[in-house]
Amino acid sequence: MCSALLTNFLVNNKSGLLFLAVALLLSLFSCNLFENKTFHSKPVARVHDSYLYLADIEHIIGDGTLSEDSSKMVRQYIENWIRQQLILHKAKLNLSDKQSYASIENQLNDYRTSLIIYAYQKELIKQKLDTIILEEDIQKYYEANNANLVLENNLIRAKYIQLPLAAPDQNKVKQWCVSDDQKDIVSLEEYCHQFSNSFLLDDKSWVMFENIKSELPKEISLNFSDIVKSNFIELTDSINRYLIIVKELKHKDEIAPIEYVKINIKNILLFKRRRKLLDKMEEQVYQDGIKKNSFEFY
Repeated sequence: MCSALLTNFLVNNKSGLLFLAVALLLSLFSCNLFENKTFHSKPVARVHDSYLYLADIEHIIGDGTLSEDSSKMVRQYIENWIRQQLILHKAKLNLSDKQSYASIENQLNDYRTSLIIYAYQKELIKQKLDTIILEEDIQKYYEANNANLVLENNLIRAKYIQLPLAAPDQNKVKQWCVSDDQKDIVSLEEYCHQFSNSFLLDDKSWVMFENIKSELPKEISLNFSDIVKSNFIELTDSINRYLIIVKELKHKDEIAPIEYVKINIKNILLFKRRRKLLDKMEEQVYQDGIKKNSFEFY
């Protein structure tokens, strides 16, 4: 019965396509005919010489049952497809010349080829690429290429703490800042979480000096030359006190410290491995094509 409904609908109904298509799909699903491969090739809409098939909209339904919402989705999908095909047909007829259309077709073919190759390369990399970069590999690259790893900005390793002027025990804070005792480090961290509005306590990591400077109010002037002269900077305004305890500096145009460029080096090494893997694959495919006589030049 469902087969007869479909055939009768496709042959005799020229109008009301969208609403009838949804109704038809409801009956199809109730009959479980999406299990039948014949019905996958049945069209539900046509625009000129282009057809939309049941198999093209099957993914909209999901679990194989049509609710009121999914019926609207199907109807909307079909209508959008019809509109798109009508515009596409109009565009093909009205392109300025045949050469323009041929150029677009070539671009589409190139794009499709690139997508397929990219998907294969992505899967190959996922399966075959060794992503473990050893510290010795990073060190080796750094030593061989550090002349190319020149800093573009001034760097600093430092503690930075902003304190309200009314915050208690600030003399203790200054003592904790310069101490390497673990108890003092913990005390300083607890204090900052309680009283400081902004702070950086990791003086083992390199950051740009401008990042520290940006934490200060515009009215307070601080230059890199200032922290070169002193490793303990204390600045105040009407609201806060700003402490900068400098551990180490690196000037712009110096060789970057390895810790600062480690992530970049790792990415470079991974890119090189990736390129080597893809080049090897391409050459193997080419040589395999030669052995199997898969291509020839004319």
